[in-house]
Amino acid sequence: MGEESIEFLVKELKSRKNRNVYKIFDDYCDKFELDAAELEQLLISKYDAFRCDSCERFYSIKEYFVAEGECIFCTDNESEEDS
Repeated sequence: MGEESIEFLVKELKSRKNRNVYKIFDDYCDKFELDAAELEQLLISKYDAFRCDSCERFYSIKEYFVAEGECIFCTDNESEEDS
């Protein structure tokens, strides 16, 4: 597992073209025998990739509300539904 490999993973996880990024994430963990929680913390701290469990995507901090634990897109959808 090299730096280039993780950077490629981050690119794939943030890509809007990929539909099942959680599978990509899980497959990467399996391939390199990594703990999912540790990999997620590495992605957050070093690669600005936050997991939104509502829509099952990864986003940068600009697109993610840490306090809410959701991306801006899910939070906006909830606000519209409340209105």
